[in-house]
Amino acid sequence: MLNLKYSMKHDGLYAGELYIANFRISPVSKVRKVDLDGHIIDIQYQLQAIFPDNSKGKIISVKDYKKINYSSIWEQCIDATLSAKQKKMLLEDLQINLQNIEWTETTVLTTNGLVHENPCVFVYDKNHIIHDDRTTSYESVGDMPVFNIKEADKESIINYINQLLGFYPEVTDVLLMVHLLAQLKPLLNSMGETVDCMASLIGKSRSLKTTYADILTVNSPEQMLKFTIDNAKKAKDVSHKYNGHCICVDDYHRVNQKYLKDKQNDMLDFLARNTNNPNNAFVVITGEYIDGIVSLQDRLIQINVRKCKGDFNKEQLALLNNLQKNKYILHYFYYDFSKKVYSDISSTKKIIEENIHELYTNSTGYRIDRNAGLLKIAAKVFKNLYSDYLSCDMYGNIENSINNIVKSQAIHMNRIEELEYNQDWALIIYNAINKRYVPEQIEYSRIKQMFTDNKDILYVTPLALETGLEKYLECSINVEQAVKYLYKKQLLYTDNSTALTIKRDGTRYYAIKITVLQYYYKNHSDVAV
Repeated sequence: MLNLKYSMKHDGLYAGELYIANFRISPVSKVRKVDLDGHIIDIQYQLQAIFPDNSKGKIISVKDYKKINYSSIWEQCIDATLSAKQKKMLLEDLQINLQNIEWTETTVLTTNGLVHENPCVFVYDKNHIIHDDRTTSYESVGDMPVFNIKEADKESIINYINQLLGFYPEVTDVLLMVHLLAQLKPLLNSMGETVDCMASLIGKSRSLKTTYADILTVNSPEQMLKFTIDNAKKAKDVSHKYNGHCICVDDYHRVNQKYLKDKQNDMLDFLARNTNNPNNAFVVITGEYIDGIVSLQDRLIQINVRKCKGDFNKEQLALLNNLQKNKYILHYFYYDFSKKVYSDISSTKKIIEENIHELYTNSTGYRIDRNAGLLKIAAKVFKNLYSDYLSCDMYGNIENSINNIVKSQAIHMNRIEELEYNQDWALIIYNAINKRYVPEQIEYSRIKQMFTDNKDILYVTPLALETGLEKYLECSINVEQAVKYLYKKQLLYTDNSTALTIKRDGTRYYAIKITVLQYYYKNHSDVAV
């Protein structure tokens, strides 16, 4: 070793008066990669370039800090191409820096060799708990999202969870199981069971969908994203950051313009398929029935929120306010659940293995069966860990809620598939009109006398017909298919337009023979399709 004094001056690193480079290398942390059983599978050292102005380069990882390939690792440094002598002296400076250092150690959880680069960290009693219940100091957390957990006593947890589960059956109880499934996801993936589904809270405006999502999901504002057609990458980045937890993509509304609709569907499909990445958080969407292809909608756990704010009495609203005000108890419960699961992995694995048959019931033949099975497994783990917290009836209610969602989703999927085949669109439109889902779009007084009795005809714009049918059927439809069916059945007037419409006052309308529809279907009650 050369007996030279190394120093950082205004323009770089020097050994005595000999210029070496415009940076020096500084240690950051020692990273241990472990599997779910706690076995160390790799150790790496994180290093960083420090410049004369105290600015820092990106953190890089090396297996052996005594052997560094400067030409490939320090590309961001101006003087990365160093002579052999300069490399030796730069490395010597690093060795001197490391002589008295106590490495800050970070534990990184891996499953099947895949590193959870950004596991969520619970903060409690000044310790950062990663999923395997090992602790790491604050300085090594870096960009990991940190949840500040305020302690809650057992009685408070019991009261809160009971209130949450019973507040709105088939909504709050199922949504809680979705969040517990999110924390089980890394373990399930390590066992070869892919979790590739999303949850969606659907319902009318003022049905408090966002409120429920906020209570159960949001510990950090970053977890709540506004739904826009161009934020797919942001949603992916945030879901990657919050591995083991949920993020919410809020306020989805279908659009009718084809280009925008295609972009919406592409984003949803991207998010759905992105969920099978073991490093990504669970995604919860709020809004209307999700549009898009069958394989996308088949990945959804659709939670239907039917009640509106006006349906709640004062006691229910007071309880909802209490759930919002004290949701720190829920997040402490998430911390406690995660700690129990990953501190005794073998017991949790045993419960999963004993209930793995829940994934393969195939009662409807749709993916929702498997998704429901995952929720039931989460409920079984929940029951095993907290059997002394809740009543037996509550667990039965959770399973009933999950089963009801399966039935509802199966009906929804049946509708979507059936609409791809030969449906009686005339009957569907007749029922939708009688239910006032399809509005008239022009007044009779504005129509020039083309027919003897204008009351025999319903003039409706293409957009109004499509929107009305989608609201009636609660799913997206191909309106062109419906209109062609009407034309084939001679239930439509046209002016020889290829769009099968009639033009009036510069606007095109479908002219539906409403009296003929009534003649054919007057004895039909509203038929579910």
